[in-house]
Amino acid sequence: MSWNSTFRYHPLSLSTPQICLLRLSYDSPDSTIYAHLQNFDFRNKPLYLALSYTWGPDDPKRTISLDGQAFQVSPNLFCYLVLARKNGIDADTYLWIDQICINQSDTALDERADQDSRMDKIYADAAQVDVCIVSNNQAKPF
Repeated sequence: MSWNSTFRYHPLSLSTPQICLLRLSYDSPDSTIYAHLQNFDFRNKPLYLALSYTWGPDDPKRTISLDGQAFQVSPNLFCYLVLARKNGIDADTYLWIDQICINQSDTALDERADQDSRMDKIYADAAQVDVCIVSNNQAKPF
């Protein structure tokens, strides 16, 4: 799936373990979800929350603002992000969400394979893992 083939990721190094983490921004006056990505050396990363969820159907895609660019996410992930912002995931909290933090474009196959191979470590190293089930466009975190 390459919904966001025009989004400009900052590539992760394949020679040293790295992780890309997301932070939500709360300084927006409207209902748009604003977020920022940042790369870290895996050995020197901040505490983060990892999300486990089902991507769900591809359509209708929902748009967030990621580093000032339009970025499409699945309806299930959008539902979680709205709930996370509403229920107060702190603006200082880093998140790891595979659909956003792993470059899913066709041109990033090596990077995606590298990150996929680290997923067990990514979840194991998380300070917290949220599980989110979405049904009838209602997100239910556990």
